[in-house]
Amino acid sequence: MSGPNIFVPEDDFAPPSREPLPSGRYLGDIGEFAVRANDNGWEGINFSLANLTTPDGATVVTNGAGPAFQLAGRRKFQTFTFANEHSAQATAIGQRNLIQLAEALGRDDLYEVVEEGGKQGRRLATETAADLVAGLSGSTGARIAFAVKQKPRMDRATKTPAMGEDGEAIIDDEVTRVWGAA
Repeated sequence: MSGPNIFVPEDDFAPPSREPLPSGRYLGDIGEFAVRANDNGWEGINFSLANLTTPDGATVVTNGAGPAFQLAGRRKFQTFTFANEHSAQATAIGQRNLIQLAEALGRDDLYEVVEEGGKQGRRLATETAADLVAGLSGSTGARIAFAVKQKPRMDRATKTPAMGEDGEAIIDDEVTRVWGAA
């Protein structure tokens, strides 16, 4: 059996863009979860977001006078810190993000509401990053809302913005908040 010969535009063969997402709000479908770690006491949860759109469903973002930014075919990869033995603040920020992610996915079994020092708060209900990944795994394909902020990548040694080969500062995009897509 022969099939139709279909035209495939040359653009479809180009490598995916590494240009950071513009700061703003988006919707995306959750991909697979994985644990990432280094040998310096840091552990995080990595996941991807695909089928990106703006909250109104658009796949093109315009930022004022700048060029249009295509979301079609793009993926956003994100890692939230689970534990950092050298920074309680990084751990707290990462775990806040992970609790927001569990809440956005309707997984209230992965965190608990607790009271400490007369204040109410939340805490992850899993002991390890692997346990959290196992709990989140059933959420692959779920659609969530998220906010992105652009920021310069910092050179760890010099504590100054990292520069690309072109002499320009390298800009990264970071998911700063997640919530359920209504």
